[in-house]
Amino acid sequence: MVGTIITDVNTKPGFNTCVIPADTTLIAKNVFFRSNDVIDVRCKNSVFFRCRSYLWIYSNTLIFNAEDDIDENEFANLKECCVKVSPANKHYVDINGIIYTADMKHLVKCNQLDKGLRKVVIPDSVEKICKYAFYKDTSLESVEIPDSVKEIGECAFIGCRSISSLKLPDSIKKLGYRSLCGMNKLKELEIPGSVEDSNCYCELEGMTTAIKFGEGVSEVYLSSSCALTSYQSMVRRVELPSTVTKFSDYRREELARVRVVTLQTENTPQNLLLAMIPETRYKPNGYSYSSCEALKNEIYCIQTPERTILVPSNISEKSIQEINDTMNRIGAYIPANLFRYCKDIKQKLPMAFLEWQNSHDEATKRYLKRNRKKLVQDLVEEGMDEALARFLKTGIYEKKEMQDVYDIIAEADSMKMSKAYALDIIGSGSKNTFRL
Repeated sequence: MVGTIITDVNTKPGFNTCVIPADTTLIAKNVFFRSNDVIDVRCKNSVFFRCRSYLWIYSNTLIFNAEDDIDENEFANLKECCVKVSPANKHYVDINGIIYTADMKHLVKCNQLDKGLRKVVIPDSVEKICKYAFYKDTSLESVEIPDSVKEIGECAFIGCRSISSLKLPDSIKKLGYRSLCGMNKLKELEIPGSVEDSNCYCELEGMTTAIKFGEGVSEVYLSSSCALTSYQSMVRRVELPSTVTKFSDYRREELARVRVVTLQTENTPQNLLLAMIPETRYKPNGYSYSSCEALKNEIYCIQTPERTILVPSNISEKSIQEINDTMNRIGAYIPANLFRYCKDIKQKLPMAFLEWQNSHDEATKRYLKRNRKKLVQDLVEEGMDEALARFLKTGIYEKKEMQDVYDIIAEADSMKMSKAYALDIIGSGSKNTFRL
């Protein structure tokens, strides 16, 4: 028997509720629902969703009055909407604007338009947080996930930019694609070693964001969808477990936009550098003498228990491949003079200065001695008194070389620490005391 066929809805101002009658069997393809309309669905859910694929539904409130089941994928397709399910529907339960399956094992949807929820404590019966469940919930600040949760679906927390606290339990086996993307205020995240899915997709935003992968995780992929300009202001720190032993040799950006990688051993994963440095990257002309500034744009850093390896960003693909191949062979024991891959003194000298702070390589020492006047002049111009004093304290310059340093900084009022140290070395007749 043919029931109601909907061919049009009232779009006049002041009419913002559309009722789909209970006997509806078909909704015409040209039916248009305005954004923010309330759609009162009284027909069977199966009828509505059979037509939904070609309906324009965006930022609406949908009220499903029928008692039949709704596929979980359909909730994901209505991620932009506020969805309400009839209390008579035995398949779902709505608690404070969050829809769960009747057995409380799946968290299906947190309603977009039910704003005001700043903290959510997920019941300990929930085993799965479905895809798009908290899609772009910008009011949410904290989520407590119980040990019962085994899976977080695709894009489950995407765009939750106000969340500043999120702890993933050791029970989680699977993280869906981009399930933790766009969480601007989340500065630290630990991915437990229990995660078995081959791809751990995360994309957090912020200058000091740190992601730690627990022992047991064997593959890591940090998705990247940002433009080239994002590389200029991004510092991300990632700690990898010893169970991550390799990255692919053909797919770049597996550690997208990562500037600092911390390892637990001296054995660097195969192709780690290729995973860190994208083929399309920001290439600065000059480098900074400050490690904090250099990490924003100019260098990549690999830290092991015994070494800090600095790799310049503005080098050729051939050089990156060469450094990567060397690390594949000897790991963290690669020589600490990678400044030689830089193209000119504006890059080489700051890079050598930064490398010397971590490893006193002889080739680096000789280069810094030859260019000591230029180095000191640059540090004076940047007012980096403490950095220069610490550098001089390493004993790199002999007494006659220290005289060159003092001659440059003698008239600089801002370089008191370095001046005092240089005077002590060359012998001024009086002892200068200072603390770093």
